[in-house]
Amino acid sequence: MDHTDWTSYVACFAEEFRACPCQDELVSACCGHRDVACVAWHHLQGSAFEWLRRPIPALDNQMPAQVIASGNVNTVRSVLWRMPC
Repeated sequence: MDHTDWTSYVACFAEEFRACPCQDELVSACCGHRDVACVAWHHLQGSAFEWLRRPIPALDNQMPAQVIASGNVNTVRSVLWRMPC
């Protein structure tokens, strides 16, 4: 996944994310990474907050929020990228 592909992918869900009633809270839960919040909302809707706070096998059983906070946001992007639409 390169930056251009990811940016195009995020753009597919931008309109949907604008209608998210908890947009600011989700961006905050993603450490300010609006792109990650947008894609998480698309795939998980209201369960996005729960997903961010639970161990994920694809992240070696780490919580996405912790992985993002530790500076490895691209690892979480990669997991979201591989989720089926």
